[in-house]
Amino acid sequence: MKHLRSKQPRGYSFAEVLVASAFIGAAIGGAVKMLATMNLQERASNNYTLALNMQDNAAHLWQLGLSPATTYSILPTTTNNNDLADALLVSSGNAVTFGTAGTVVLTNSMGTLETIPCTLTILNPTGGTNQAQTVTVCRPSFH
Repeated sequence: MKHLRSKQPRGYSFAEVLVASAFIGAAIGGAVKMLATMNLQERASNNYTLALNMQDNAAHLWQLGLSPATTYSILPTTTNNNDLADALLVSSGNAVTFGTAGTVVLTNSMGTLETIPCTLTILNPTGGTNQAQTVTVCRPSFH
């Protein structure tokens, strides 16, 4: 007995091609959206890392005995530095600012410490609320 070949053409119907195209389009759209989100997260992480590095450097310079004014002159500025300009909000001409120095008397006659708040503001890459970051820096009092 011979097999009779079907007279109908083989292949995919137009509806099947449309459904497959819709699935592929959705997958590509999801991948593009995820890529955009990942790029934004990378920018935010970069801003945060640069800011904390700048604040850490400022704190260490002050701990070494430098004045805030001298520290400002040593630290890099946002002028001609696009990475810092994109990461930090400049206040009073400086990316990092120092507050008013204070003194803490240690217990058991162990001496005193100078303290100073060190503040900077990290820019939000999406244009949302920026994040202020303040640390209190301590150093032994020099007499």
